[in-house]
Amino acid sequence: MHFARYFYSDKRKYYLLISAVFLLFIGSCKKEQPTSPDAPDPTEPILLVVNSLGETLSLIYLDDGKVDNDILTLGLWTNHVVVNSGGDIAYVVNSGDNNVQVIDLNSLKDVCTIDIGIGNNPWHIAIADTLGFVTNFLTATVSMINLTEGCVIDTISVGIAPEGILVHRDKVYVANTGYSYGTYAQGTVSVIDITTRQVEAIINVPTNPQEIASDPEGNLHVVCTGDYTSGAVGKIAVIDPDIKSIIDTVVLGGSPCGVVFTPEGTAYVVGYWGGLMSYKWTDRTILHNADSSVIDRDGFMSIVLDTTAGNLYICDFEQDCILSVSLSDESIKKTYEVGDGPVSIALRR
Repeated sequence: MHFARYFYSDKRKYYLLISAVFLLFIGSCKKEQPTSPDAPDPTEPILLVVNSLGETLSLIYLDDGKVDNDILTLGLWTNHVVVNSGGDIAYVVNSGDNNVQVIDLNSLKDVCTIDIGIGNNPWHIAIADTLGFVTNFLTATVSMINLTEGCVIDTISVGIAPEGILVHRDKVYVANTGYSYGTYAQGTVSVIDITTRQVEAIINVPTNPQEIASDPEGNLHVVCTGDYTSGAVGKIAVIDPDIKSIIDTVVLGGSPCGVVFTPEGTAYVVGYWGGLMSYKWTDRTILHNADSSVIDRDGFMSIVLDTTAGNLYICDFEQDCILSVSLSDESIKKTYEVGDGPVSIALRR
């Protein structure tokens, strides 16, 4: 395909901003849905892949390695996918269409779309039982959703250009990138109390925080991507949620954008630049930074851990594929060809 994928993340944010006014006056036109294959067995482990450029969903059946591409049409600027705890419902964030698409995994059919509101450009979603929390990139807010009713029940103001979001214990943590027309303000994390629906703390972090994840001991690792061009390199800010403060910073370089944690103590990080990196989440010792990557390859956008199979699965946006990487020797075991521009994956096991 003829698409300049370099600087994808930064350029995409710019396009979101310049198109916001345009989106106020138009509706989104859905493509005709492709014919769905047979739905997966409810007990079968699968990977869901959202292809942002192709605006489609791919499924990878992990037992036999089969890939079904473009089985459902998604929305404009599809950005994130999560699966509920029951494994039967997927939630897909369509940034350009300002909605969350709800998919029944037992039938591979759309259940409904949850309208977030024109001009919000929702980015990521986190789930807590019957509640969903969606970051809205353009309006510096988080939409609180009743997933049972399929509607927004509250809107909470946070920091500039929020992206990543995490529900941890009784709090919601929001990564505010600070992005505005090519520049970055102070990166912050907003802490929302779920019960009061109020921001109770704001924590300063390094430049361009995009993701937040909790390690097995309960500390939060904020993936700060840097600003790509002016020398603010990629870092991981480690926060103790009890004191709401940074307790350590891991300088990896590159442009990290996702992290997962093995029970044995290794944190694996992917970056659009920097490839697959790693450090010890227990004491934050760097194992492989951007200059000594486990896998030196551009275009990584998302990562999930499969402890049952002993694998990492990585979205390669550049090559339109998902990599299966063995935890035992950190080698690439298999490559799955998917749709155009995969940006987010979710494991249903």
